[in-house]
Amino acid sequence: MPKTKSAAPSSNVKVGIPHMPPMYTSQHKKQFFPWTHAEERLINSRSYWICTARPDGRPHSIPVWGMWVDGALYFGTARDARKAKNIAHNPAVSVHLESGDDVVILEGKAIEADVSEKKLRANLDRECKRKYKMPLLVMPESVCYRARPRIVLGDEPTGNLDSRTGLEIIALLRELNDEGVTLVLVTHDEYVARHARRIIRLFDGVLERDEMVTDRLHAAEPQGGQLHR
Repeated sequence: MPKTKSAAPSSNVKVGIPHMPPMYTSQHKKQFFPWTHAEERLINSRSYWICTARPDGRPHSIPVWGMWVDGALYFGTARDARKAKNIAHNPAVSVHLESGDDVVILEGKAIEADVSEKKLRANLDRECKRKYKMPLLVMPESVCYRARPRIVLGDEPTGNLDSRTGLEIIALLRELNDEGVTLVLVTHDEYVARHARRIIRLFDGVLERDEMVTDRLHAAEPQGGQLHR
């Protein structure tokens, strides 16, 4: 059996129940599994069901091997495979793990990953060896995709962090946003807010101001060398 790997705690993930009719929800609505439970499943699952849509709208599902690395699922296929053709037409994917009882579903976009980048390739190769006992194989006629969650919700993502780690978190979130991931962050930190494209200000639960940011900061621009609380 492949050696399992534990997920590190993540401070920028909000856990909640899916939208569904009240008759399907549990009476214990406040008892959620932590994000680490879902991420451990994503890390250690052997097969992932990739669901795409054909150009005419008909669905297509197939299991593949993959690696969950740095908050994203990486999987490969031949460029002329049906799923690759579907993704070229419409990159939206739904990924389902094997269990129908302990369910984890990821929805997002599949974007071609550059496996020639040394750090990424080394991380994927190490994870492939750990889980499948074989090195990462990259063929000329193959393509590697990266699928990240479509929406990320964060509540004070840099809270209780030292300034350097806080900057790293902001840089990671900005990278996700630049790749098309929608980020919804709740913060009382004006410095953190100024990294966003848009700021919605609330006071006593009422909308006070909705503004687009024209002088957006970069994570490499700390005020006085540190994040301010």
